[in-house]
Amino acid sequence: MKITVVGATGQTGYHVVRLALKAGHQVQALVRNPSKMSLRHERLTVLKGNVLSENFLATHFPGQDAVISCLNTHPGLCIKITLYTDSINVIVNAMRQAGVKRLVTMTSWCTGTDVKDPGPFLMEYILKPFFLKILLENMTCMEEYLMKECHDITYTIVRPPRVVKDRTSGKELIAQERFHVKESCSSIPNVDVAKFMLSCVAKPDWESKAVAIGVPWSII
Repeated sequence: MKITVVGATGQTGYHVVRLALKAGHQVQALVRNPSKMSLRHERLTVLKGNVLSENFLATHFPGQDAVISCLNTHPGLCIKITLYTDSINVIVNAMRQAGVKRLVTMTSWCTGTDVKDPGPFLMEYILKPFFLKILLENMTCMEEYLMKECHDITYTIVRPPRVVKDRTSGKELIAQERFHVKESCSSIPNVDVAKFMLSCVAKPDWESKAVAIGVPWSII
């Protein structure tokens, strides 16, 4: 397939590009800084531009089979985060202009709360209210936009726990249509997230759904 990756130089996006090339796909990497893309391949095209520009994206989306967005940020000392809502608006609008229907993007565990099925104590009652509030709120707005206003887009929202730089677990991930995965570790290797996101493009299992993923407890 022809796949465009936005956020291709991030810790997850890099592995999406690498694994897509390994699988035989043609890949476009849309990046702000091409020097950060260390991969070189005859089926890889690296294009420099503003990844939050609808015109830039719409110029390069035509003819693509799918878009995978790995854009992410960290709250730090920020008092406001809008990356997720800003980026999804321009990506979806550009996809509509280009006639591309398939989108895979990522958020996080616990973007929402199910009172009957709360997330891990540390995440739900400490990290979420005191450290990750503005980040998760913006992710939630992005999810709601896709679910309520993008019925013409075949999206998949992937919700991982804390993503870490590590080699693959080598195991099949748990994937569930919920806000978190009880039976899994609180962190996941970036390679495993990338592999799952890429698999969503080819399979219909998680079309128009939000899916939480995790590595089974016995693995790490």
